[in-house]
Amino acid sequence: MNLTEYALAHGLDVRLVIFGLRIRTLRERRGLSLRDASAAIGIDKNTLLKMEKGEDVRQSVREKVFSYFGMTPINPLNRPLAVEYGKNYALHTPATSLWYMVKPNIESQTAETTPAIQDPKERLRLGRSGLVSRFYRSFQLRMPEGMLSAGLVELYRRTEVNQTPGEVMIYTLRGSVRVIVGDESFVITEGSAGVWNDSVPNCFEPATPVGVNGFPAEFLSIDAV
Repeated sequence: MNLTEYALAHGLDVRLVIFGLRIRTLRERRGLSLRDASAAIGIDKNTLLKMEKGEDVRQSVREKVFSYFGMTPINPLNRPLAVEYGKNYALHTPATSLWYMVKPNIESQTAETTPAIQDPKERLRLGRSGLVSRFYRSFQLRMPEGMLSAGLVELYRRTEVNQTPGEVMIYTLRGSVRVIVGDESFVITEGSAGVWNDSVPNCFEPATPVGVNGFPAEFLSIDAV
């Protein structure tokens, strides 16, 4: 039985089932029991169990869990189900993809509360005018028990990154990207890949300014968290 079939059989939303499995995996990787984890988070043990089983809980409760595990605080039900899950695979297609904007001086963790901009001409207009620092399209391909998170980024100007444990790898598809990590910097040119420690203060920017007629640097981003 795959995740979709399981959710239907138990009258659950598959997005919450996926989210619950992710939480359980993170808890077990830390070697925590339900009792220990719930005490550390500050919620009732039965509430954490409900969440791990894919049942709905208040967003304020989820945010405590997000904070404890260092996750981006997003309501799973606000995200479109853009992935088809089998027993051992996840498939993401362009038909249900959404491009989210990250405005200058906005924390990236709130980016998915902003409108999705599908029209590439409108993304160019907003990016070239300086109203948006980058757009990204989350692939939502991470398996519930997996460690990888991937997305496609259109980068117009310097973007600060939230520090999280783990590593980031990007593969540049167009243009070049300058990465500043700690007291070092390096450039990832088109067709090249780079990886860095995301727990160190870091940011990235187009190596060449986009300008009013230019095009954004574009890269595939993969996080191992």
